[in-house]
Amino acid sequence: MPRTAAIIVAAGRGERAGGGIPKQYRMLGGVAVLRRTAEVLDRHPGVDSLVVVINPDDARLAHEALGDIEAVLVPGGATRTASVRAGLAALPGNAELVLIHDAARPFVSAALIDRVIDALARCESALPVLPVSDALWRGSEGLAETAIDRSGLFRAQTPQGFRLDALLAAYDRLPDDTAMADDAEVARAAGLSVATVAGAEENFKLTLASDFERAEQILTSGDCVTGSGFDVHRLEPADHMMLCGVRVEEGLGLVGHSDADAGLHAITDALLGAIAAGDIGQHFPPSDPQWRGASSDRFLQHAAGLARSAGADIRHVDVTLICERPKVSKYRDAMRARIADILDIPLARVSVKATTTEGLGFTGRREGLAAQASVTVRRGIGTLPAPSLRELANEVLERARNAGVKIATAESCTGGLIAASLTEIAGSSDVVDRGFVTYSNDAKNEMLSVPSELYGNGGPGAVSEDVARAMASGVLKNSKAKFAVAVTGVAGPGASENKPEGLVWFALAGPEGVMAYKKEFGALGRSQVRTETVRFALQLLRDAVG
Repeated sequence: MPRTAAIIVAAGRGERAGGGIPKQYRMLGGVAVLRRTAEVLDRHPGVDSLVVVINPDDARLAHEALGDIEAVLVPGGATRTASVRAGLAALPGNAELVLIHDAARPFVSAALIDRVIDALARCESALPVLPVSDALWRGSEGLAETAIDRSGLFRAQTPQGFRLDALLAAYDRLPDDTAMADDAEVARAAGLSVATVAGAEENFKLTLASDFERAEQILTSGDCVTGSGFDVHRLEPADHMMLCGVRVEEGLGLVGHSDADAGLHAITDALLGAIAAGDIGQHFPPSDPQWRGASSDRFLQHAAGLARSAGADIRHVDVTLICERPKVSKYRDAMRARIADILDIPLARVSVKATTTEGLGFTGRREGLAAQASVTVRRGIGTLPAPSLRELANEVLERARNAGVKIATAESCTGGLIAASLTEIAGSSDVVDRGFVTYSNDAKNEMLSVPSELYGNGGPGAVSEDVARAMASGVLKNSKAKFAVAVTGVAGPGASENKPEGLVWFALAGPEGVMAYKKEFGALGRSQVRTETVRFALQLLRDAVG
């Protein structure tokens, strides 16, 4: 693939948007606009390097906004054209394609970037556009004068893409003091061909204060759903128990494979249910010795990471502890605080209650303790990169629908997120046959017929090309799908020298056989590795179904 660089133009002042500082540094949903924009380009697998053109007076603001994003910062000029010139001069010498994007378009999607890059294989330049839907009139002095035929007219967006050598030649022919509206105009002035590709309505430019209001509404949009969880553990004499993440010393303990924290287990199941990611037993099988005695806050943190990766915002947690003993009241505040800390949400969103069964049943006889929980999340596009994943998932479904084929998935490092990204879209059931979640080796064998010798001594192990291929083949054998994608990898804790964090094996099975792909995402953190895994898996399915 040609090496692709991206230039973000962020040298303007953006005063019409208000806020007291240039709009690219204003906060949008608690994150600077420039960072939101840069994150999408920085994470895109087709973008190899990033240059950000800034006003020299804004260097501190730019560094604070970008944080750990690796980018070259260069001072811009008095016009947009001059700023792009400065950005082009700072590009690495091995770049072959360049994308030029406005900093004030934070909702650009990976799918739109893909369309622009793909168009450069057939044309020297690419311009994302939207049709003009409103009637157009020319007028003056407050009076309408002439209607304008809108056929053949488009609204231009960024990123605009170019073959770098052609764009550099176009700028070389342009007088230094020339100012043009955008780089597509520079290209056309030099006689370059400019392909148009479909833009996206959500890729609007933040210009006025009302645009920020619209953006905030987008970030807080999405449907609210509630998941439920229930857990029971037997009581026995002990010096303490763990309950809702708090050490309770009342002469009783809870019996279980992990630390048996029924409260956190119920919340974990409720959260997994809210994002349609299976249940706690799938993610942490009690048959797996590594979870013996494990602290249950790890389970809840895992579920919270999956929720964030799926673009879900945790709005409320309500847990009810059902028992005669221990008495919960004196621990309630500490329990609420611990749950809020694990989930990284405000304390006001957490409720802990307790009740008895009036002496009836196993709780009434003080044989055990039960917990039930409900978790409400808002699912939507409130966290990046959820917009691009949703658009990509929509594209997979549409292509499969048009081709008349069914698809299926198998996942052992993503907790069902690939399937969830597809099935949360209405109408997906006509093409998505099923999704297998197979964390344990036993599950891989039982559900997908993955040979057990692959995990034994001398075998390649669960995170390997052989296992990914066997999983994908097993999906086709156990479903009605024509195409299947399987993933197995190391998303976070549990990495080793031979299998580092971020190593993921993919396999795509179809009529032509099974193809395997190895990706090394690096130590991005558990949630981000999962997000990038989902993205690549969806891309494989999209390309396979045509």
